[in-house]
Amino acid sequence: MSESPKPPSFSEKDARRIRYKILTFDLNIARTKEKFDHAGYNIAVIAMDGTADLFLNNTTSDAIPLSAKSATQLCVGRLETHFSRFYITNTSQSGKTLKLAIGEENFKLIPK
Repeated sequence: MSESPKPPSFSEKDARRIRYKILTFDLNIARTKEKFDHAGYNIAVIAMDGTADLFLNNTTSDAIPLSAKSATQLCVGRLETHFSRFYITNTSQSGKTLKLAIGEENFKLIPK
């Protein structure tokens, strides 16, 4: 009986790591341009069942409206641009959450 082929192995130094953070926001807490000091090149909406506005870099930027519907239409809602911080505004929405992936470099999310 022949042995099945093994998948290739990668050493720690060979493995390329994409650095990112997953942040979950409780939309039950109302926010008005609340500042979050997370810099990166990519923001992806992973999950959302409420609504919020996102502002990149400063509070005078144009608002990027986020909702469950827009996140689905935008292929999970992904923005590719360099930013040093972001701000979120949302009304109090009981039981609702927003989950973002913040990438320190560009990455791509593939929808199911």
